[in-house]
Amino acid sequence: MIRAIENKVTIGDCVGICTYCGQKAGWLSDVHTACIEKAEFGIAAINNVVMDAVTTGKTYDEISAAIKSISAQNAVPQDKVVLSIKDGWSKAAVEKGVKQPVSDDELSIALDVFKKAGITSEEMVSTAGFRQMAFSCILWRVLHDQMTPYEGPITFNLHRDEIPVFGMANVLLSEERKTSSYEGTYGGATIRIGNGLYYHLGGVQGHRVQSNVVQEVDYGDFLMTTEAVYFGGTEHGINFRIPYAHIVRFNPFKDAVGICKDGSKQQTFAPQQHNDCGWFLFNVLQALSTRTNGRNAHYAGNPK
Repeated sequence: MIRAIENKVTIGDCVGICTYCGQKAGWLSDVHTACIEKAEFGIAAINNVVMDAVTTGKTYDEISAAIKSISAQNAVPQDKVVLSIKDGWSKAAVEKGVKQPVSDDELSIALDVFKKAGITSEEMVSTAGFRQMAFSCILWRVLHDQMTPYEGPITFNLHRDEIPVFGMANVLLSEERKTSSYEGTYGGATIRIGNGLYYHLGGVQGHRVQSNVVQEVDYGDFLMTTEAVYFGGTEHGINFRIPYAHIVRFNPFKDAVGICKDGSKQQTFAPQQHNDCGWFLFNVLQALSTRTNGRNAHYAGNPK
């Protein structure tokens, strides 16, 4: 029986077909090394075309012919074409969004590349590039006084005429706190009087040591408005509102922003779902604070 089966199997049955060029690939193989290298060259080229388009503000219609040509010449499978477009778009979007504020028109053109390439909205919003471009556009709107109210869930009672700008859930609140400890030493000689027993001659010399440490305080909701910063703790119930007029300084971190109130230690707000938004929080809070305090100063100097 085994020999009968062996006789039916020919060498041709063990020769695979290359998934790139459709030709015979050799014994127990389904790709040519040369085809892989050629496709990888095409993937990199498509990636560069898309990155350039996002950086310079080109539409998808302006680059679609180049993408099709590169794909055909290098036998790049369609699924890898899509992945290359997605990767190139996200990398360029991150760089462009962080480099300078992005207007609504610029954001629309960049999203056009993504959509017309056949990539779904769900895939788009999951990329780091989309997140950074969205943050950048919010900052642009604040700087140009074209803010649109935040449409996410709001758990705070806002003041009259106060506009919500952006909010985040699951934000870690940390604070600088001073701790004290004592360090003591014996002054004088030590005499051994038994197994494990010692007698110390002289008095005890000790002093208190103080140090600043950052302690986690609560997790909760964080909201920026046109007038203030809100925090609502969900674990320990710590809730407060900080008007921009009471803030002395903002400190930027890669994954957080520090807020220093007048006469108080720094409070640090670190979103747990976004570890790359410190630049956005710092810049948008600076812009909102400048906008509000500048307006208040104007009103104070020109009473009606």
